Amino acid sequence: MKKYEMLICIRTHLGLTAEEFARSLNVPKDLILSIENEEKTGPIPKFLANAIYTVYGYDVGTDLVSFRDTANRVKLLRGDMTRREFVNRTGVTGVGNFERGIVIPGDYSCQRMAECFCVDESWILFGFGKGPEEKARSPKKQDEYQHARREEARKLKKIRIRKGLTQAELGQKLGYAPIRISKIEAGVIMMPEGMIEQAENL
Repeated sequence: MKKYEMLICIRTHLGLTAEEFARSLNVPKDLILSIENEEKTGPIPKFLANAIYTVYGYDVGTDLVSFRDTANRVKLLRGDMTRREFVNRTGVTGVGNFERGIVIPGDYSCQRMAECFCVDESWILFGFGKGPEEKARSPKKQDEYQHARREEARKLKKIRIRKGLTQAELGQKLGYAPIRISKIEAGVIMMPEGMIEQAENL
């Protein structure tokens, strides 16, 4: 995946405009646009890669992305299943295009695959987070994992409400974009370690 594709994929996956994305990372909007329009050559600047990792938890380091691309991760999830079986299980179509690297899975597709295979959306897209080596091996284990994740998300939401904070206010205090707080509370993406304690200590 080329660097401009990675940046567009992250931004659109988060549902942010270039301006919102730049503001959340505290970088100039022109930098984001120049990379997305392929005007800026070379690797993603280190300070920008660090900001993306710090705020959203997505590692856009070139080594990680080049060796663990999205297409191979989707193939790994499908395993021995036929594509028809994969579609029947997940409800996700276009898997052939995902596996050939023609199309990057969108928000719905990532969410469905993550739920069905008990992995993180961020792992599917970028190789960061809980992958198949850590996923549950039985329906019972999958249910336990998803239940624990939902409980953790509910706990964060209760703390936020108890402290009278909006998702935007909580995100600002903890250093995360509102969209990330929203996805964490919905149980869509992995909660960073120590976030519950950080919220409690506000």
